[in-house]
Order: sequence, then C-alpha cells, then structure tokens
Amino acid sequence: VVQWIEWEFPKLLIQVRSLAGLLNLVDGAIWMELLASLVVLDFIAQYYAHWSVHNIKPLWRVHLVHHSDTHVDASTGLRLHPFDYFVRESFAIFSVFLLDLPLGFYVIYRFCTIDFTHFIHANIKLPPTLDKAISYVFVSPNMHKFHHHFEVPWTDTNFGKSCRFGIGYLALFTMDM
Repeated sequence: VVQWIEWEFPKLLIQVRSLAGLLNLVDGAIWMELLASLVVLDFIAQYYAHWSVHNIKPLWRVHLVHHSDTHVDASTGLRLHPFDYFVRESFAIFSVFLLDLPLGFYVIYRFCTIDFTHFIHANIKLPPTLDKAISYVFVSPNMHKFHHHFEVPWTDTNFGKSCRFGIGYLALFTMDM
C-alpha cells in the first residue's frame, strides 16, 4: 500500500488525458498548465457561476441563503443552499471537461477555493497597503466585503473568489465605496 501511494497515486493525479480538451492545445510545463487551469477554473467555476446565481432570478433566491448572513465572517462562505453548491459544481465539472483537466489539477483547485473562501469572508481588517497589494492579483477581504453590502449596486459586483484574472474582473473591480 505504501509503495502504491508513493509511486502510483501521483500518476493518478497527473492522468493521461483524452487529448480533446482545450488544455491539450498547449504544450507547456506542468506548472504553467496548472496555473492556466486554475485561472480558467476560477473564471468559469467561480466568477461566472457566481455571476449567474446573482443574475438568474430563481438562482438568486437560492443564493440569498448566503447573503442573508448579517455578520460576514469565515463561516459565511460555507452558508450556501445545497442547490447553490450543485450549480457551482456544475460549472466546475463543465470546466474540467472543457479543458480535459487531470484529476490532480481539480483537487488542487478545490483546496485553493476552500482557503480563499475562508480568507475573503474573514472578518479581518488588513493594513490598507497590504490589502491593496493583495488585491492587484487576488480578491482581498476588503474587496469582497462590498459584494456582501445590502444595497445594489454593491452586492452585484466583485463576483470573483480567488484570482482577479479575466475580462470580467476588469470591469467590476471596486475598491472604494
């Protein structure tokens, strides 16, 4: 068993792919493919899925469970209706097939989103210079707090969870109220 874990399990995580996905159109180092996969997953499975649950009325009613929390903290990121999870995971699985991702990339992505969910919903106040520096690449708690504001248009901005890459972030990033 130990030998299987040491030698075979890593091969499972970087599995042989079907060569049908978009990721197979590029031939780069494994770390470059992982980074590109994380960016695409973040954009489709986080940003676009989150935009959808805000802009499709029946999904917004389901997503309101998450926005009903009046005191945003790390547990807010876990407060989702089961159907909200299903919708978001559908976007993620679509992305996996679109790109033909190795299982390992998806596992790494999921662990990253858990960490970022806790971080961006954390009730912490970072020093302004650190928050601003973080927010050039990643979504910071200060950047995401506007998303949980009770008034439109604030609640309909900043749909990202982890990285700020992608065309959608450029138009919707809001730092100051």
